[in-house]
Amino acid sequence: MGWLSKILPRKTRFVGIDVGTAETKLAEVELAGGRPEVIRLSRLPSPPGVWGDVFDEEKLVEVLRELAPGVKEVISCLPGDKVVSRILRLPPMSDREREQAVRLEVERFLPTPVEELIIRSVWLEDKAGGEGRKCLILAVPAPLVYRFHELFRRAGLVLGVLDHPAFALHRLFRPQLREGGVALVDIGARVTQIVVARNGQIVFLRTLSAGGDLFTRSASEHYGVPFEEAERMKLEAAATIEDPSAAEAFRGGLLEVGREIKRSLEFCSTQEGVAVKRVILSGGGAKFRPLPVFLEGMLGLPVTVDTPSLRFSAPYDPAYAVALGLALREVVV
Repeated sequence: MGWLSKILPRKTRFVGIDVGTAETKLAEVELAGGRPEVIRLSRLPSPPGVWGDVFDEEKLVEVLRELAPGVKEVISCLPGDKVVSRILRLPPMSDREREQAVRLEVERFLPTPVEELIIRSVWLEDKAGGEGRKCLILAVPAPLVYRFHELFRRAGLVLGVLDHPAFALHRLFRPQLREGGVALVDIGARVTQIVVARNGQIVFLRTLSAGGDLFTRSASEHYGVPFEEAERMKLEAAATIEDPSAAEAFRGGLLEVGREIKRSLEFCSTQEGVAVKRVILSGGGAKFRPLPVFLEGMLGLPVTVDTPSLRFSAPYDPAYAVALGLALREVVV
């Protein structure tokens, strides 16, 4: 098929869709002159309880249709909290031998029969060291994957690739990961994804069931107002307050998220021997302006909201980080 790729027009536009618990976000990237340019960013509220056992599937189909008119093929990702991941070291072996070893490992640590799972694995290191070679295992219930594809099909979209949010983040911030230990922390409404890389290679993944909604809940309890009103207050504070001392109403949520991140980075240091030197924030939670300074105080590390090395026609919005990383999957940055 190599000759066919030479005569067919080369694809230059790529679309990533991140179906989050609060919002569904679309990012479209065009490869112009060899450099990726962001040409469209859009979002709509996700249906309540999306990716739970029961949610309004037709509403999600409508959201996908409205977000992606005229789009045929997209790249999306599985929710990080629905995927079981594990990193282990394996001795030198062929890819077929790796598949067999991974299947046995999944049978050991998951109660679900492997026949009901879709299992993937990837080497995280280019070559084996003295203790073997690091391999990332991903396992997800097969019905969830089929459901994902079916919902996109009903929206008139071809789901070309179903990725993992950790890979999307790693792809987006690759230039910032080349030296030392760096943690990417993507804070969504209810889920936080942590990716630690050392000298550009992923060494640690963790998904936390905690996110920006905890900031909102703290404000709701502090002021005695409904969650929706507290969310509005949080969005206002995100744009106006920079000093963490002025965000006392949100302190409980900030502490809870910060403690979970700190525990994860300490575990990474203990288990993997990787000392994180800086943290890059993304996700909707990263727009809460007091957060970087607050986390710096808790973690004792520089914490920043970095702009990816892409061309933007408008200011970068960290809420689109995963969607942007998905759109870049077939682009050489």
